[in-house]
Amino acid sequence: WAFLLGLAGGGAFFSWGLAIPHIEIRHPSVLIPAGFLVGFGTVFGSGSASGHAVVGLGRRSRRSFAAVFAFAFAGMGTVMITSHLPPFTWWLE
Repeated sequence: WAFLLGLAGGGAFFSWGLAIPHIEIRHPSVLIPAGFLVGFGTVFGSGSASGHAVVGLGRRSRRSFAAVFAFAFAGMGTVMITSHLPPFTWWLE
């Protein structure tokens, strides 16, 4: 329960506290490959991020701890990189 509350509450708190502007919804040409990458990552990582976090950390699995750590920092890095890039609208023209 702490993980689920922290997941929802942490995102809401930081978006409010840091005054993060509203982000527009991405074009399907970006979302569809992203979905495939999530599926690939799930297979490659032998489980999903939520599975490792909820079940693996509950079982005190070192492997799940390493996976959750890697997922979290990869996600933060991706957001930091993509939030500073200009919007890719060339395929809409």
